Amino acid sequence: MKRTRLSNKLIITKIVLLVILIEIFRMMEVFNTKQLLVIVIIVGFILYQAFDLPDTITFDENFIYINRKGTNREVDLRDVTSLLRVKYSIHNKLYKIKYNYGGKQYEAKFYPRYFSKSFDKFKTAVLSKNPNIKVEIF
Repeated sequence: MKRTRLSNKLIITKIVLLVILIEIFRMMEVFNTKQLLVIVIIVGFILYQAFDLPDTITFDENFIYINRKGTNREVDLRDVTSLLRVKYSIHNKLYKIKYNYGGKQYEAKFYPRYFSKSFDKFKTAVLSKNPNIKVEIF
């Protein structure tokens, strides 16, 4: 089986956030200092969620391939220990995969692709390799 991309690149979300940020800076004179500080904190959190936090993830029937800031890991699906939804994220759609690698536990975060069945295929593949996995995707 060829690799299937699990994570979303968030291209549209990133463009929308940048447009909003540009508009905020254009309207800076309308806000007072406290309002501007709150806006910058909120936009900063959202930008962090969209640009820095997610990993690039692909998978096949035996492995999950995680790319985080240039570091590539090939993890056996049997080493995945949990699949959880992160409560506070853009559109409440950020997921976290916990896995064992090199004797340590790590986690990878991602936004699933829109209009794709890859998340369901991944969940099925992981559950077939490790039926004891903790799944919380409410």
